[in-house]
Amino acid sequence: MSPTDISVSQATAVPRTAEAVGSFVRRLYFMDNLRVALTVLIVLQHSSFAYAAGSWWYYTDAKQEPLLSAFFVVNRSFRMSLFFLIAGYFMPFVFDRKGPEQYLKDRFRRLGIPLLFFLFFVFPPLMYAYYLNFRSYPMWISPATTGTSTGASTIGTRRTGRGPTGPTASSAISGSSRCC
Repeated sequence: MSPTDISVSQATAVPRTAEAVGSFVRRLYFMDNLRVALTVLIVLQHSSFAYAAGSWWYYTDAKQEPLLSAFFVVNRSFRMSLFFLIAGYFMPFVFDRKGPEQYLKDRFRRLGIPLLFFLFFVFPPLMYAYYLNFRSYPMWISPATTGTSTGASTIGTRRTGRGPTGPTASSAISGSSRCC
């Protein structure tokens, strides 16, 4: 099939060859507008988390707006699904244009490398800051922080906020039962 063989009736059909895809490219502006509208909804939702009743966020305002909860329910019901639908609609065109090997390389470069960077360099400091500032449940729940495999040696000791209220960390690691 040459680029000149595409007739008007075929213009609405999905081209399946790389040559046809490369020669017959139309921008779907309504899809761009839909993606922009969905992105605006994401920004609105995340910026209003602190003011919604019953919503968990790092900061919560004293004055809560219960109407925002209804907005969240409606917004969550379709927003991400629609993003995945749009991505799935365009995936065959990109796959046909790039081929399987280049497609996978491109996806790893655009998704895999940022994910690995986040997991190793961004996420650990965020969790540490969260632990220091917002944690209010007992420390003995997490065996990794006690230095034991089961956490059994620190049952009954609690650590909340910024300082220990039970045995010191070195005594918990060494298995010593003395408090100080």
